[in-house]
Amino acid sequence: MELSKNWKLVITQSKLRIVHARGCDYIKDWNASGLTELTKVKPNKNNICKCCEYLVYLTIGAKDYNENLKTYKRIFKDVPVTMLKELFVTKRAKCSITGHRVYFTIKEDTFYVDFEYDDIHLYHNNYKVLKREQGEESFVSGYHEHKIETNSEFPTMSDAIRYLNFYDYKKAKSSHIKTRKKKPKMLLSEYDPELYGFTDN
Repeated sequence: MELSKNWKLVITQSKLRIVHARGCDYIKDWNASGLTELTKVKPNKNNICKCCEYLVYLTIGAKDYNENLKTYKRIFKDVPVTMLKELFVTKRAKCSITGHRVYFTIKEDTFYVDFEYDDIHLYHNNYKVLKREQGEESFVSGYHEHKIETNSEFPTMSDAIRYLNFYDYKKAKSSHIKTRKKKPKMLLSEYDPELYGFTDN
């Protein structure tokens, strides 16, 4: 049997029928004998190779898996398999890589993780904070950075994935609404007229 050009998953014909992902380090010499291409994995029913289990879950979520396989292997190698299963199987997240950013879409939200440096940075798209000279804040559409809580010196990809797994859109939306309600409205008389171009002359 011949595998297609863009195959991601295969299953062995042995008694155990083990699922492997393209890029599995356990199998060095890939060939079609004894393997069948698999288009959809059933994580709770299939026997999955323990060596490449994290890659198997990535094939479910990564839209550009084959194109960026080496990068995915590098940035997700130390992320616990259970976290990736939660993210891509339970939460049904999708991801793709552009440059040194990996973008995640989870329901209504889009995040990206910048992995260019040793310390990971996580950004979210629901609003962007603009600081004004007088200490006021305004919110516009765009990405803003989320502080990642971690016990290590620098945040890791695992820390970012943990955040994504615990993030809840409804709770976050409710929290933003409460924050906006608490913010006192300024009266026109409280603004500095000169700041807006009005003078007595």
